[in-house]
Amino acid sequence: MAFGYPIGGAAFYGGVGWLLDRWLETSFLFPVGLLFGIGLAIYLLFKLYLNAA
Repeated sequence: MAFGYPIGGAAFYGGVGWLLDRWLETSFLFPVGLLFGIGLAIYLLFKLYLNAA
């Protein structure tokens, strides 16, 4: 679970960023999506494991 959240977040939001890059003809949304997805996943992991303790 702890490994799946960052991978899933990066895959989903990176994919959304990549699609938006292709649609809007930009080049910055893919890395923004990756970082946002990983950051959100780390936040969720901290929230999940700190509330469980």
